[in-house]
Amino acid sequence: MSDAPDDPALEPLQPSDEFFVGYLPTPPKLKRFSLLLAGGLVVAAASIAASGAVFQRHPGEGLEAGRQVTLQGLFVQSPYPHLRTVGADGALFTVLTARAWKSGLGESYADRDGQPTELRGRLFARNGGALLVVSGGAADAALSEAALTRLNEAPSVLTGASIEVSGEIVDSKCFYGQMRPGDGRAHRGCAQLCIRGGIAPVLVTRDAEGTETHLLLANAEGGPLGPEVLSYVAEPVRIEGRLEQRGDLALLRIDSAGIHRY
Repeated sequence: MSDAPDDPALEPLQPSDEFFVGYLPTPPKLKRFSLLLAGGLVVAAASIAASGAVFQRHPGEGLEAGRQVTLQGLFVQSPYPHLRTVGADGALFTVLTARAWKSGLGESYADRDGQPTELRGRLFARNGGALLVVSGGAADAALSEAALTRLNEAPSVLTGASIEVSGEIVDSKCFYGQMRPGDGRAHRGCAQLCIRGGIAPVLVTRDAEGTETHLLLANAEGGPLGPEVLSYVAEPVRIEGRLEQRGDLALLRIDSAGIHRY
């Protein structure tokens, strides 16, 4: 017999009360509650995922989702390996290149610089820019006389005065379709690895209406940028440089001193 006074706030357990014991079967009421809670969490998670998909920024018009293609054109090594092609309408179209994973072509086909070349792989495109993830090797291309003339006559024009543009530095492989969204600070680490691996960096600028302009970035001499650009990737930046137009390809020549964070 206990000498402790009775506590009126404590009520004795009734036979209908349920109590969880780990080594005994789960009581029916608790089991129903757990199932309802789990179902509610699944519905909530699905709703959040659906909302994220609906409100995600559109990747842009003309998106190519990795279609297998064979392209022919003039192979250009500098500043990053790319293929200059001619469309059915006679318009010039530049396609940047990369390999699988986070690497560019490097010097693999440097001996083909300026030569008619055929490349095979998966084509990705977004808002006027394109990139080919090359699979296999390169082969000679039998370009028509008209195509060769069109490719060789495209002038390269370098502006004399320095210009200033604002935007975000992205890696072209992920941005042109290999990954969504392919930009922003959430993508920063991936973009840095891609650019370090030799994939071409691109400055994406947007006007007040959201229209994009893509500028391939090169050093002051027109060659590939060094690792100093990595710290500026995926951040709002302001860049000073000289614009060079190579056919349809807009190239911005810069040095590290010309890049400024906002």
